[in-house]
Amino acid sequence: MGDLPGRFAKHLAGLNLEPGPVVVAVSGGPDSLALLHLMREVASSFELIVAHVDHGIHPESAKVAAEVGRAAAHLNLSFEMVSLALGPDASETRAREARYRWLRDLARKRKAWLFTAHHRDDQVETVLMRVLKGSGPAGLAGIATVSGRLVRPLLPFGRDEIRAWLSSLGVSGWDDPANQDPKHLRSWLRNQLIPAAREHVAALDQRLLGLAGQAATDRLAWDAVVELLGIEVEREGEGFRFDARSLRGKPDALISTVFQAVARRHGLVFGARSAGRVTRMIELHHSGRSVDLTDGWEARFDFGRVSVRMAPFTEPAEPSALTIRGESGADEWDGWQVTWSPGVPAERQERVTSVAWLEPSTYTIRAWRPGDRIRPLGGVGSRLVVRCMQDVRLARAERSGWPVVERDRELIWVPQVCRSTEAIPRGSGLRLVFEKRHS
Repeated sequence: MGDLPGRFAKHLAGLNLEPGPVVVAVSGGPDSLALLHLMREVASSFELIVAHVDHGIHPESAKVAAEVGRAAAHLNLSFEMVSLALGPDASETRAREARYRWLRDLARKRKAWLFTAHHRDDQVETVLMRVLKGSGPAGLAGIATVSGRLVRPLLPFGRDEIRAWLSSLGVSGWDDPANQDPKHLRSWLRNQLIPAAREHVAALDQRLLGLAGQAATDRLAWDAVVELLGIEVEREGEGFRFDARSLRGKPDALISTVFQAVARRHGLVFGARSAGRVTRMIELHHSGRSVDLTDGWEARFDFGRVSVRMAPFTEPAEPSALTIRGESGADEWDGWQVTWSPGVPAERQERVTSVAWLEPSTYTIRAWRPGDRIRPLGGVGSRLVVRCMQDVRLARAERSGWPVVERDRELIWVPQVCRSTEAIPRGSGLRLVFEKRHS
């Protein structure tokens, strides 16, 4: 084992992390338990918080969560846990995104580093997996040791050494059966493809790690391009904000790669799909537009600048309903300016609009809810509002707080999305206007 704690302590000190709270992600497996015990042994300058995510996928997940809680108590460490109840059919991707969203949210609330137990073997698997998926240089560079507040301090060490050291302590971890299931790509790589490839390719691990090093060098070159273009970037919390006006009209490949480079400077890695969404958003140049990225991140475009931020882990509470009574008035509703006044309706009603004419009556403004249906103006029958939102390309991150107007529980209008066939005025009418306030 060659004094694993001593070499780990030296590597950790070389990362030059500011002392403070550390959320240690502990799945209950041997790797994360080894990380926890190593940190407990050598990292006295850090306040450790044990964090466990019960995905609710495996029948024994609650039992594993209890074991992790007992391990934290045995080491006299604080313990945080969440039960996600994803169900047995949840995919690896869904589980990973939900897990990291909660862990990042917890670390942000505790103003802490987030440590995970990825090691050298995980790096080899990751690089090969990304080769098979056709990743570009950003993906082929593999897992970074430090990405913003996310740290993987075990990357220089191999799986066998880590587990042998843990066994020497008399500690064992839970072996998730999913790690042996070949239906999962990483499990198939780990248990079948990589062992077979090692028999035919000399020094397979070193070659893949070398490829990651070359890709990392390429990423450094793109970091230099960001400097040469003079793009103004500033940190906003755990995310960042940059001026994208100079990128408009440039080739999509340049915009996409520059965005990825800017993100990496702030410890975030986004793939081609997320970068493509941001590229399209910059080209459309519509203030207030936002797009979903990965692992709970979102990007928003406002007046030529792109902000990348972590979306809340939990859905925000639904704002209180606003009731419109009387002939005229004005009010605010969850970031919207709402005004209404009497008048003579326009001859032609628009389906997608920020201004609608309604019959004089009492109306309620509330937030959209999944399952809401509307009878679109000029259409036949009713339709899910979410489909209408997709038609106008309303970002998923914005839908939960989007206003709808109803009367007697009948949807009348979804501003900027869809007008219904109901409450069309005959004669005098009520002019209702929605304006989104930008923060």
